[in-house]
Amino acid sequence: MLHIQPINQLHRKQRGLTIVELLIVLVLMGILLPILFTFLVNTYKDVFYLDYKVQSTSQTKLALSFVEDNVRISSGFLSSVPSPYTDAYGPHDTGSSGGQAWSYKGDSATSRVLISESYATNSTAFNSARRPIYVNTAEFNCTTQMYYQPQLSYISIYYLKNSTLYRRVLTDTTTALCAGNTQQQKQSCPPYITSGRDASCQANDEVLMSNVTEFTVEYFEVTIDGTSTQIDASYTSSDPTVLDAADYANVTITSTNKNGAVTNSLTQRMTKVNS
Repeated sequence: MLHIQPINQLHRKQRGLTIVELLIVLVLMGILLPILFTFLVNTYKDVFYLDYKVQSTSQTKLALSFVEDNVRISSGFLSSVPSPYTDAYGPHDTGSSGGQAWSYKGDSATSRVLISESYATNSTAFNSARRPIYVNTAEFNCTTQMYYQPQLSYISIYYLKNSTLYRRVLTDTTTALCAGNTQQQKQSCPPYITSGRDASCQANDEVLMSNVTEFTVEYFEVTIDGTSTQIDASYTSSDPTVLDAADYANVTITSTNKNGAVTNSLTQRMTKVNS
């Protein structure tokens, strides 16, 4: 027998949301959507922060490792650049005082300058067959006593300019060398100066890291009992030999993202092994 469903029951099953039910849904959506939006925004910020943190930490470690590798082979820390070395541009691209204008004090407490002196070689540091360069003096004979002659040095300068950390190399081109000695290290100049460059420029300053807000250096002396003592008042001293006793330096690089919302800072100990 055919069963016919009452019309009122059919209409009851096919009807949609009532006004009351719709209002309840809208109220719930008004409560849940802001919560969901806030969650998504915070998640995006966390991902953005972690991404910058990872990239910045990696870049900072690379920059610090580069500085450390060069400091380890250096013979000492300098408070200024000695007279045999010249710099056509100086710390502010003026060149008015040449290399003498460089100072380890830098422009401020957050923009220090690290100056190290290293022995010049006839090849790069990656070549195990490299040899030191010897100076030609009247005290010894370069033919039979070359290894008694003093070794030639070059200067590495790490400085901060326009939020970029650079390394500049200064070489001594005035001192006479023993015959056959050719220096591998090249005098560098600011990379952004492309026209009318000084004749002394042989290479560009190396860019170590961008978006750097602070570059600080602290110097320490290791006493005979192994205790590390910070060299007091080193940035107020006028003594040119104030850093002669420094055995290592703590170098800190602080960086920020482009809008300045996230900062990252790392410190690494730089110990020289030569004397």
